[in-house]
Amino acid sequence: MELHAWFNPYRARNSGQKYTESDSHISKTHPELVKRYGNEKTNYLWLDPGETQSREHTLKVFLDVVQRYDIDGIHIDDYFYPYPIDDAPFPDDRAWDNYVKTGGKLSRDDWRRDQMNQFIQSLYQQIKATKPHVKFGISPFGIWKPGFPASVQGFNQYEKLYADAKLWLNEGWCDYYSPQLYWPIHAKQQSFPALLQWWVSENTQHRTIAPGIFTSRVGDKNRPFSVEQIEDQVFLARTMRGSSGTIHFSMKAIMENREGLTDRLKTNTYLSPALSPQTPWLNVEKTTAPVVAILKPSDLKSSDQNSSGGGPQVTWSSSNPQSVRRWCLYRLIEDRWEVSIHGSQIDRAPIESDEAPGKKVRAVALAAVDGAGAIGPPTILAIE
Repeated sequence: MELHAWFNPYRARNSGQKYTESDSHISKTHPELVKRYGNEKTNYLWLDPGETQSREHTLKVFLDVVQRYDIDGIHIDDYFYPYPIDDAPFPDDRAWDNYVKTGGKLSRDDWRRDQMNQFIQSLYQQIKATKPHVKFGISPFGIWKPGFPASVQGFNQYEKLYADAKLWLNEGWCDYYSPQLYWPIHAKQQSFPALLQWWVSENTQHRTIAPGIFTSRVGDKNRPFSVEQIEDQVFLARTMRGSSGTIHFSMKAIMENREGLTDRLKTNTYLSPALSPQTPWLNVEKTTAPVVAILKPSDLKSSDQNSSGGGPQVTWSSSNPQSVRRWCLYRLIEDRWEVSIHGSQIDRAPIESDEAPGKKVRAVALAAVDGAGAIGPPTILAIE
């Protein structure tokens, strides 16, 4: 499992929020940067992306998390400028007037998009300058513009959210892209495969494409998806050339096992562990072959004997542990290899497999995975 920190870049207060902001909240420390947007039912506080200080503050928040926590990625949602409410314009008059007074030539819409473009590019570059292995992912609204591809109609994020998500992908200002394809496979105006194919065709920098699917529509009373719909989308995204899996929204339906969804995914869809797709463009340190040893029960401390069930253990170490993000342990059980994936801080495991208890393990192999997801050289040991 990887841990990616999820953000909405400029939303300072969600609609319907009950608690009161602290004295250190941006709306209290810099109220001139925060705009109120919405109506009586939807009352947002939103940092104005047109203000230089807003962009600087948001970048500092992202980079603070990157610096202080051992995360695998940063992920931003589809909220850039807010979704329009009652067609009310975003209240950014002050920032726009300053832009015009200083000689700005762009139209207001293009200026807004330019602010967002600069932010996305800068965020990507600064993440890499801080920790090259930390991935940057974006999950934009699933339609860039109506008519792209030709059969598609619907909301226009380019015009309404001022998000040129196509440009960001074309420029490679991301490591993975998860367009929110929250429609059924056979939707006439928002066809899941047609939209996925379009996003894949725009992936000129060969980043990872993993569409977001609306798993929580399983069991939804108003817009239900069947379990089969979710499973079919997983298989479609898995088999389409240029697509690398799916991202489920959200875990709630899976945790609740709605309509047997989780059981079906376990037994039919996700049959074996898998690593995240490789990101070979990242400039990370490569791993080396680990040192591997077999410890007999008599060699183990009492605490280790308990954790291994009393049987022998395989242990390992690395000469450059800072390069390791995961470990892949392979067991040759009779005539087939089985893999288990472990965190970088783990340095041992029972030789016997939990998946095949009691069956003879003939050999083990261990390899480290680096920050770009590449598996390094393995060390193989035969079991006597």
